[in-house]
Amino acid sequence: MISTISGLRWAALTSAFLLPAPAAAAAPAADPAPVEQVAIDILAVEGSGCPAGTVTISALPDNAGFQLHHTDYRAAAGRRNCHVELAVDAPAGFAYAIMHAGYRGELQVGPGASTALRPTFHFTGRAPLILQRHTFTGPLDGDWQVTDDVEPAARAFSSCEQLQNLHINTDLRAIAADPPAQPSWISLAHALFEFEWRRC
Repeated sequence: MISTISGLRWAALTSAFLLPAPAAAAAPAADPAPVEQVAIDILAVEGSGCPAGTVTISALPDNAGFQLHHTDYRAAAGRRNCHVELAVDAPAGFAYAIMHAGYRGELQVGPGASTALRPTFHFTGRAPLILQRHTFTGPLDGDWQVTDDVEPAARAFSSCEQLQNLHINTDLRAIAADPPAQPSWISLAHALFEFEWRRC
């Protein structure tokens, strides 16, 4: 399995939760998550990489976050993108931010070719947080997984005054060798996002 790790850790998606991240020495303690179950719903799905009906969502236990599941998200010799708009029904008195993200899929990359994932996310009406580009250079063939850790100072929290939809954007690219030795492609199957909660 190919593994590029940027951030603290990746937990297997089949475990349904992420392991706790080591706490930074100078970081304040996070507030506990709300006790009542927080509803998270997909409002819209757009993009060349996610046709209608190919994206589903599942919540992590204890309001820790959520996972997006893709069934047909693949880029071969070009670019595909996907934008998912979510409604996160945070209880009154709570705000949330994404503090960790993880992505998992498969790829085949020929000699001299490369593939890449570029994720971003943002709240409606606010600038996106652009995470680093993850690049895979051939020859490679198999599963891949990467994680991102959002530094505490860079975490954007939802508004305490009004509901703001959450937008998840991903971009997959496959760049062939010149001349191409073999077909190259990358797919994204699962994307996991972990919340930090705080009281307003």
